[in-house]
Amino acid sequence: MTGLNQLLACDCEYPKPIMEFYSAEHVFEGKVISKTYTKDSLHFTVRLEALKHYKVGNNPKYMDFTFSSEGRFTGVITSCDWFVEKNENWLVFTEIRNSRLTFNPMCSNSQLIKDGISKQMRDLLVKANSFNIHDYIFNPTEIQFNSISNVKLDSLVGKIRKKLMGEPESLQLVMIIDEQGELEKVNAYFRPPYNIYKDMKFDSIYGLIRDYSPKKRDSLKEIELNLIESISLLKTWNILSHKKTNVPVKYYLSPVLIYNEDISEWKILGN
Repeated sequence: MTGLNQLLACDCEYPKPIMEFYSAEHVFEGKVISKTYTKDSLHFTVRLEALKHYKVGNNPKYMDFTFSSEGRFTGVITSCDWFVEKNENWLVFTEIRNSRLTFNPMCSNSQLIKDGISKQMRDLLVKANSFNIHDYIFNPTEIQFNSISNVKLDSLVGKIRKKLMGEPESLQLVMIIDEQGELEKVNAYFRPPYNIYKDMKFDSIYGLIRDYSPKKRDSLKEIELNLIESISLLKTWNILSHKKTNVPVKYYLSPVLIYNEDISEWKILGN
């Protein structure tokens, strides 16, 4: 242990609970029945007894997990530090990392159970085994998916004519791409003030998008019609897939187009 502790910051993104459930090896409520340190105190191993499994599968009764020890032993303190102690009850979402089974309540939905599991989480856990990933529309920037790059948008925007007098300074597109990478829907909006999420239907338990049904508008600006027509000609896009399973999913793109008066060109912000 060093005389001067090193302080490190923690920066991460929490996955949606249903997506972590879908990716997890096991999801269970468990009790910590032992905690032992290595001789040098730099690591410890806890054994959890599974009291209730939520994810259907080959679920063991006991599981061991090894972690780096607390900052008082290692000399490194981070804002991601967490502690697990004997006799505590935990809700655990396990994963395989570096070829071993583990969990981490930081940047995860794993959590110490103090006053029970919330109703929202319990409702999700009861329903989660019936989750079908093909029933939803996903944001491609979420951490559970392989990254994609749709360079077609860059080339498309380069062909859009200059802004006409009286037209908006910014526009937002919404494109729905199916599991085969085929364009399913496209729409364009003035921005601001339109909220594109008003046209999306969300699952109340999972918090995922079930459907995108834009409301019909009486009239569209010429540039909106121009964008919709141009994008509709581009039928094939990249396929988005889930990292762990490689299952292809439906997703949406919602780039914002900003008009740069200085160079008289439209530029893309966002995916």
